[in-house]
Order: sequence, then structure tokens, then C-alpha cells
Amino acid sequence: MYESTATYEAVEETKSEGGGHGLANKISRWLLYFLILITPVFFLSYTSPVWFCKQIFVYVLGGFAFIAWLADFLTSGKVSYRKSLLNVVLFLLLLVFLLSTFYSLSFYESLWGPDSTGEKLSSFIIFAILFLLVGSLFKEEDGNKLGLAFFGSSVLAGLFSLLQMFGFRLFSGDYAQALDFNPVGTINSLAVFYGLALSVGIGVISHFKEIPEDRCKKYFFWAVLLSSAI
Repeated sequence: MYESTATYEAVEETKSEGGGHGLANKISRWLLYFLILITPVFFLSYTSPVWFCKQIFVYVLGGFAFIAWLADFLTSGKVSYRKSLLNVVLFLLLLVFLLSTFYSLSFYESLWGPDSTGEKLSSFIIFAILFLLVGSLFKEEDGNKLGLAFFGSSVLAGLFSLLQMFGFRLFSGDYAQALDFNPVGTINSLAVFYGLALSVGIGVISHFKEIPEDRCKKYFFWAVLLSSAI
């Protein structure tokens, strides 16, 4: 998918100083790890529906990760990004969304849109930012950590949903009394989420020997197995 890494040197002199280069980069990376791990299980008990909490959560953490990435650029004078045809496709889609929103009869709904599908300009902008950040900040050797975060979150969401279905209520509020309540959202959203996790999990298990060795690999393997079983 990715062919090479392009680097733009904005201010070459600041590269040698770079006091905050490593710190800002690490903050952005760990914010993305945290976002992947927590988003599927994050919800607020006093708000409804669940998807609204998740959108705000992703907006905030994604925004902070982007700010940290910009801070890394400003302190180091260097920005790296992945050359890919997907970047062009992403730009074209963003252009289509911008034009569609601008000419929409319901401009504010197209911009913010009170719906659970995420079909609004603000959602697409944050998803485009996250796509670029992941491609810029992570390398192939980070795959085990990213996979562990994703499948670890799916295990937590699955355990919560199973306990809920069997009558074990972890929360006492009225919002959590329905059998189909889960931290992902609706029961259809949960099915789509686990369909995605199972599909990716089967692919990971079938090519597991080809994954580079590191200290997270064995934990990644068990997270994939548990997630697929759930």
C-alpha cells in the first residue's frame, strides 16, 4: 500500500536542536494507541446515545494527537508522510464532502449532523486526520502494538456485552438495564464491529508466522484468539 516515505525539511537548523521532537512525537503516538484501545468501550452513563460520546471522544483525542504532531513539526523542522495513492483518493473525497456541505440545503446538519452514521463533514475531517497520522507516525514494526490495542479493546467490549446478556449488570442506571445494551452502541453496531474483528483476526492468525517478533507478539496472539472466540 505504502511505497516510500517523503520528508520535507522546513527549517534544517532546528533539526539538530530538536529538544521537543521526541516528546511531541511520543505524545501523538500514545494518544493514538489510547484512542484505539478505549474508543470501543468508552461511553458516558448520563448521555444518550452511546455514539455521541464516542464521536466527541475521538474528536478530542484525535485533535490533541494532531496538535502534538504539528508541535513535532515546528520543533524539528521536519515532517514525514507516506506517499500513497490513497492520499490522493482521500483528498478527492474530502473535496467532494466540502462541496456537498457547502451547497447543502441543511448546511449545519451536513457539517455537524446529529446522526450515528458519521456521515458529516466534521467526522470525515477527523477520520482523514487520523488516517494521515497513523501513516506518518507508525512503522511496520508497530503493527503488533496497534493490533494488541484493537483486539484488546474488542475483548473488553465483548466481555462487557456477554455479562450484560447473561444478566450481570456492571452499571445500575436505567440506561444499562436492557439486555442489548453494550459499549459499542446498537446491537447492529456491535455485530458490525465483531464482524470486522473476526475478519481481521482470521487474516492475522493465518499469517501470524510472518509477523515480526517483538515482546508484544504473544500478547497480540492471545488477544486475537479471545476476540475471535467472543
